[in-house]
Amino acid sequence: LESPAGESACHGGKRAEERRQDGLLAKLHAQVRGRGGGKGTSSTGTSTSGSAAGTRDPWRRRLRDTDVVIMMLVHNRPAYLRHTLEALSKVDGIQDALLVVSHDGYYPAMHALVRGITFWRREGARRHGETRGRVHGTGGPIRVVQRYEASVAQAPLVVAMNAVWGGGVAEARGFGGHVVWVEEDHLLFPNALRHLRALLRAKAARCPHCIAAQHLHPPT
Repeated sequence: LESPAGESACHGGKRAEERRQDGLLAKLHAQVRGRGGGKGTSSTGTSTSGSAAGTRDPWRRRLRDTDVVIMMLVHNRPAYLRHTLEALSKVDGIQDALLVVSHDGYYPAMHALVRGITFWRREGARRHGETRGRVHGTGGPIRVVQRYEASVAQAPLVVAMNAVWGGGVAEARGFGGHVVWVEEDHLLFPNALRHLRALLRAKAARCPHCIAAQHLHPPT
């Protein structure tokens, strides 16, 4: 059993770590706001860096139920995430999916990998009450809205589902489609989205009351 003094020191260490992460987040979002303000972006979701000035970012629209959402729950394992993102970049049709990244804490290496995505627009949920920021990358106008939440490690599905259906991601409000749940060490085959749609068609035909579809063996 730990002594009260030890317990107090433990809580003090946790509070210090929370303050450190809050400071990093404040600095990060200050940088995001600064970059967004100096790159021709606006609060209405338009950008001058697209194919035409004032072109609206297509991800400003609400999701359709036929769209694909990929929810990625990540921990501090950048080597795994690097391989997972490389595999995702080779998935057919991945540019038309929406990626939501949910972190269980702020880790610079993990954040840098997500920020470095250029093969599709990325979306991450982040702490409640914080404003959205826009930055520009080599892949065109992209929104970076990442969530850094220690409770993700304790109740990942609850937090992640709230990010999608609870208003954390504006485009997903009212979304009635399916979500693909992955972690930073899950590698998807290039035909993953085609296989997903085949599973959903089978679910609708054979088990319309089911709420999920899963395939435990590699597709043939």
